[in-house]
Amino acid sequence: MYDVIVLGLGAMGYWAAEVDVGVRFVGGGRGGYRVAVPATQDTFTLVRAVDEIWSDIKRINGPQDIKQVSVTLCKLSQEPCFDLFTPTHEEKAHLRRISLSRALDDLNRRYGRDTVTLGVQPTMRGDYVG
Repeated sequence: MYDVIVLGLGAMGYWAAEVDVGVRFVGGGRGGYRVAVPATQDTFTLVRAVDEIWSDIKRINGPQDIKQVSVTLCKLSQEPCFDLFTPTHEEKAHLRRISLSRALDDLNRRYGRDTVTLGVQPTMRGDYVG
């Protein structure tokens, strides 16, 4: 699911520095949860951020039936917010993950959607998990 979002982000030349997850519960409650990330086009960084937010949602709200979930990438820029010439150790690792994400995107562009996905691919009608 996430790599489709990131593919569009990278293809448009944008970097995201914040992830927002909105939740609406069947009982009428709602909540918005946001976490900062290093400026990225990296699927793995964004999935990690959503996992962190999701853990907070479950801890804060307990078991509730969910009606709707939205994921929004925020603080978009067209330039990365770190120094490409003298990156820190963390930035170097981040750049490697971005390269890996781009390689996965290239495989999916070349051989078709969902050739490479993160996690288990559900059985679906049609040819697109998205």
